[in-house]
Parts: sequence; structure tokens; C-alpha cells
Amino acid sequence: STPHDPAAGNATPGAAAWAASGYALRQVRRMARRADDWREHDLTGRFDLGAPRDELTELADTLDRMLDRIAQAILTERRLTDEVAHELRTPLTVIRSEAQLAQLGDAAPTESLEAIVAATDRMTASIDTMLAVARSAHADDDGCAMRDVLGQLVAHGSARDDVAVVAETPAETDTVAAPLRVVAAAAVP
Repeated sequence: STPHDPAAGNATPGAAAWAASGYALRQVRRMARRADDWREHDLTGRFDLGAPRDELTELADTLDRMLDRIAQAILTERRLTDEVAHELRTPLTVIRSEAQLAQLGDAAPTESLEAIVAATDRMTASIDTMLAVARSAHADDDGCAMRDVLGQLVAHGSARDDVAVVAETPAETDTVAAPLRVVAAAAVP
């Protein structure tokens, strides 16, 4: 039998730990490079390593869920940007057209000026709505009563000659899952 060297016996577990930690760090570096590449090129990239089996697959699962939330936030921001552009272009087009008509003398100046004022009011309302939507994500105002929404719509429709609003009285419990200002502003156009 050979004598037992305590120092030699400890080398094997140390080497195994060193190899395991090296493997884990290489995997983490690989994941970081993949995520960095996705950041530049692809919002849909995921690790997709399946159900967590160890610390690395748990990290990948956590990062996949975080990437899902980030991608959703970016897509929501893009939709909001598109909506902002649309909502601001429409009244700007009216303002420009009415101003050009007034310059040509084809329309009575007061009619053009009234149309310009109405378009600027609409643009102001659009901006206020977009700010309210942006702020509502952080507000405690989660909803509103349907009767309040209908009241806003009836008041707005009554102010116009070309709009007639007929509303049935909703039940007291009917609610909308958004702040009143946002719902009314979205429904008015």
C-alpha cells in the first residue's frame, strides 16, 4: 500500500472546482455576448434553455422574462410614438390648410381663423391626453365610472352642431379600467 499524501488528495477537488467555475464563467460570458448582440439587432432573442435546472438556467430564465418585459415596453413606446405622430399631424394639416385658404382669400378670414383655433384646441387636447396616458402608468387612478365617461361625451357632443350623442344610463357598477381623462379624450375624436 502506498502512503497517503494529504496534499495530493486535496488537488482533485480543487481542480474540479476550478474547472466547474471556469465552465460557469464561460457560460455567463457567452450569455452576455448573446444578449449584447440581441440588444443591437433583435428584440425577440431569448436564451430558451427550458425550465431552470441549475443556477445558469435559472439566470437564463430570469433574463428571458426581463427581456420580454423590455421588448413589450419598447413596442408600447413605438405604438405611442406612432399615435402621437398621427394625433399631431391631423390638426397640423387642418391648421396649414386653413391658413393657406385664408391667404388665398377663398374662405372668409373668420371661418379660417375659427378652424385654426379649433385645430389648435384639438392638438392641445391630444397633447394633454398623451401626457395623461404617460402619467397614468404611475398614478393611483385605475378606473372611472361609465356614467362619467358618457357625461363627458354628451357634453362634448352637445357643443357641436354636427354631432348628436344619445346615451343610455349605465348601471352604477359599470366601470372602465382607465382614468376618466384618458377614456374621454380617446373617445371624443
